Amino acid sequence: MKRLLLGLALLTAPAFVSAQTIPAPSSEALLQMANDFQQELTGNILPFWQKNLPNNANSSFYGVIDAQGKAIPDSARSALLSSEILWAFSAADAELPNPDYKKLAAYAFADLEKNFQDKKHGGVYWSVDGNGKPAESHKQVYAQAVAMLAYCEYARTNKPALAQAKAIYQLLEKNARDKTNGGYFQTLAQDWSKGEVVDSVNSGAAKTLKTQLQVLQAYSRLLALAPNAELKKNHLALIKLLQTKIYNNKTGHFDLNFSDNWKAQGDAISNGLDQEAAWSLVIAARVQDDDELIKQAEQFALKVAAAGLKNLDGTGGLVNSPKDTNKDWWAQSEALVSFLTAYQISGDTQYLMGAMRNWG
Repeated sequence: MKRLLLGLALLTAPAFVSAQTIPAPSSEALLQMANDFQQELTGNILPFWQKNLPNNANSSFYGVIDAQGKAIPDSARSALLSSEILWAFSAADAELPNPDYKKLAAYAFADLEKNFQDKKHGGVYWSVDGNGKPAESHKQVYAQAVAMLAYCEYARTNKPALAQAKAIYQLLEKNARDKTNGGYFQTLAQDWSKGEVVDSVNSGAAKTLKTQLQVLQAYSRLLALAPNAELKKNHLALIKLLQTKIYNNKTGHFDLNFSDNWKAQGDAISNGLDQEAAWSLVIAARVQDDDELIKQAEQFALKVAAAGLKNLDGTGGLVNSPKDTNKDWWAQSEALVSFLTAYQISGDTQYLMGAMRNWG
């Protein structure tokens, strides 16, 4: 990705320079950064998905594209693919109205409704085959939350889609919420029963940070669009769970995998999920509209973002963990959002510097 032409020493300054030694960026520099973000989005990212993913032969999407850019027509595909496309193009259309974005969002919505909706039990299948038939029909709670978030985003310009989001919320509360220990189970059977079900994200755990975060994000969006006392209560409980049971004060990281009663399994950490949790909790607190909770979440976000700055390598990339110095693409996105959120909260230019190094 191209280096930002901001003319600021922030791009090459050491990661731990005191904020007081860094000149405050000009409004022009920040505007240039925003323009670069928008150009990358509208000139590269969205066009790639528009051009390469739709399978017009059966009004769906290709599940796999090889390294040469060739689609594999008969490959299976996950509900995550259609949900993420629906979310992305709905958000793009809401912020940057464009008939092409609107068209692809509607296309993704129709694909979810036709191929992934479980008409008997509700929710979405994990995956379908190349013919649109269920391949893995169990209820991966992570996938339900991603679909719910996508429906919420689509509802910003297509109000009827809110009904689908609310339906998934009710299913999650009825079947996936652990009413004894709190939080949400990882995987359930097609009929939403609890038992021996394959976990398609291979956690091997009853509950995971990743799933709790995705449910939190979906509930935050739904609460913002359709305030409801019960939803607000369940949303707050999930915030508290992340803060008190999932974040490990001893390590300064979130634990990843858990038993039913929230006993951590293993010592794996993820710098990317740490950063995602930081900004997700800020948004969640703001949706709760509780000043004390907002202050607490913002201070926590600053702490996590500061730790993230220390985990940038010489290229500006966020390493996966102390034991894994690879740099997954999605973790870079989470770090970028986290650092910019921290800068907006504090005005401390060390966070903006981290965002610029990561972006550039």
